[in-house]
Amino acid sequence: MLRAEGLRYLVESSGEEALFDLERDPRGYADVAADPSYAGRLQEARLTLLQRLLARERPAPWQWPY
Repeated sequence: MLRAEGLRYLVESSGEEALFDLERDPRGYADVAADPSYAGRLQEARLTLLQRLLARERPAPWQWPY
């Protein structure tokens, strides 16, 4: 799950996606992932989630124990 810019983006283990516009629907009941007007925001959410996951998987920098 990713929460950013007034959106909540979910990806299930099955690959299903859900996008909620929390500015228009604060409780997040209406999934707008299939709405063509949200295609750009859906793409941004995918990219942001992927970047965060990749950053998490990078090894920590080596610290010498001097």
